[in-house]
Amino acid sequence: MKKIALLIAVIGQVSVSLPGFADEARATSVRENPCAEDRLGRLRARIEKVRGVKFSSPIPCSVQDRSALAKKLQSEWDKKSPAEWDAAETRLRHFGLLPANLSLKDALLPVLGEQVIAYYDNVEKTLTLIRTKDDPIGEPADLGAAGDPLAEMTGFGFEEITLLHELDHGFEDQYSNLTQGLERRRGQNDAENAFMALVEGESTYLMIAALVDAAGATGTEVTADTLDSVLGELELSVSTSLIGSSFGNSPVVIRESLIFPYLLGFRFSRALAKRGGWPLLNAALLSPPESSRTILHPESYGGAPEEILRFEWPRADPFALTGWTILEDQVYGEQDVAILLGKGEPRGPIEPAEGWRGDRFRLYQRGENRGESLSAGIVEFDDEPRAILFELELRRRLGALGHRVHEVNRSGKRVVLVDGPVNPALSKSFSRDLMSARSWTETCPAVSWNGVLAGEPLHGTAPPAFQSPTGVNRSEVSAAQ
Repeated sequence: MKKIALLIAVIGQVSVSLPGFADEARATSVRENPCAEDRLGRLRARIEKVRGVKFSSPIPCSVQDRSALAKKLQSEWDKKSPAEWDAAETRLRHFGLLPANLSLKDALLPVLGEQVIAYYDNVEKTLTLIRTKDDPIGEPADLGAAGDPLAEMTGFGFEEITLLHELDHGFEDQYSNLTQGLERRRGQNDAENAFMALVEGESTYLMIAALVDAAGATGTEVTADTLDSVLGELELSVSTSLIGSSFGNSPVVIRESLIFPYLLGFRFSRALAKRGGWPLLNAALLSPPESSRTILHPESYGGAPEEILRFEWPRADPFALTGWTILEDQVYGEQDVAILLGKGEPRGPIEPAEGWRGDRFRLYQRGENRGESLSAGIVEFDDEPRAILFELELRRRLGALGHRVHEVNRSGKRVVLVDGPVNPALSKSFSRDLMSARSWTETCPAVSWNGVLAGEPLHGTAPPAFQSPTGVNRSEVSAAQ
């Protein structure tokens, strides 16, 4: 257990290792050819041991200068239309989450450019390492500093730890077709958030499990408390990394949105591993959760079909008929509804959307140069007490933002909102329409997997090869009255 304690202690600190290498000859080889097959093969073998399944083929690898990363990010962002960016910015500004003088792209670029060490491209099916001549991560931390306890214990330095994570995305893609999974959910806010949390959370969990396994800490020496301690250490590491960084200086909504898939996704994967080990985690890639609610409440996954409440928008939309342009019509989900109410802010509520069953929001805009914005929405909860708490938090939020013209009403478990510069009588009338809007339950079939493993083994038995599926093995959701 001493090894485990040491491993936990250094996971959050490895990035500040001093220059120098535990094995200079090997480090020189890595500098000259960071994509060497013997290096990547060693990492793939570790992933295969932990997951209990083999890669179908090696992942092609290349090196890219950090200066080219901004172009890559820009090309990814260009996949979203200007209208989608405008809608996202307007939503955040409407709820006081993005300063008026800051674009969302400008807020994201320094954060992502600072954090990325390597990435897996699910379209090109390639792994890319980010290297810069003067980048302290690119050169001296390849294998860890001489005397660095993590490198001595596991044989992995900081860059290789990152490569474990990114190579695992390659595994996930070969196993479940990430591209198809992303495309099926593109433009669906809540479903996208859930899918990314599954993908990033599993790879984060894999990375840590692989390190523990590499340290020789297997079998009975690893208790359930061990990885719980790692989770706590990760959260502490994220908190301390905020100080003085672009990430730490970014708006709260950026930090919460970027942390969610990794930390909350890790918690989700951790919970699944406790129940079913890697067979259940592998099966989850083929039957992804469709809502952030499931990520936040992993006990709801796998035992029964996932159910999400959907709403029919009133046909007579007075705002669409009176000069307002509809920017988005979305399901925000439990995670983003909570962020809109200030989750993550110093004095914000902890879980303001707890008990969420479903929502639907429309965002409108009127006038040139971003003009005026209006938000209308329906949120329904599991029970009335949670709806009451949400109503109170929503009123508090809008009051703090100085939104004087708004309607927030509740009937039983449903809360409705009309918030914008419109005639109060019109707001009241449409609020009543939202309150009586039809709803139905969308059902996603429960995950299918082969039994429950005893305990929580870190790796499977002999890794079998697999045939890459042509698509995600997930039944389409069906609406029921």
